[in-house]
Amino acid sequence: MVRKKKKMKAEHSDLGTAEAKQHGDFVLEETMVAGVKRARNLTVDPIETMYRRDQITLTQYNAASRFAVMYRKAMLADTYATVRFGHIPSSTTLEAHEAIAKAKAEVRSVLAYVGYPLSSLLEHTVGNSRSIAEWRKANSIRSGADILRLALDGVAAYYKM
Repeated sequence: MVRKKKKMKAEHSDLGTAEAKQHGDFVLEETMVAGVKRARNLTVDPIETMYRRDQITLTQYNAASRFAVMYRKAMLADTYATVRFGHIPSSTTLEAHEAIAKAKAEVRSVLAYVGYPLSSLLEHTVGNSRSIAEWRKANSIRSGADILRLALDGVAAYYKM
């Protein structure tokens, strides 16, 4: 007689590997299906990670999130440069073009207010949600977190927070 192996059902299979469980902060959220929960990783965004670790203040976090919303509304983020197969482009309305142009103008004015070296860090970390370490290596700078705090203070000053 052959024994059947018991199938081990993963407790929360969408959390990923055991290493991901160790290094990420996850929150379980309800889904539309009864009894099924999904895990949302809170440490994907570097700004949110810094805020959860108390490395930036609430004002800096709010300024970063407001800038990120405008950056994505202006369609400047890297996610808009991906190819979508099977997508039929439709003509956008005049209001959508005006909203995008307004968002681009605001992003440009924030970046001009903050200044060059800080603006490239803002685009890299806040706009495109990449790590500070990548920017530091490209610019050969030691402390990226301190520079990001200065940049976020500039954004908060621009928005008068």
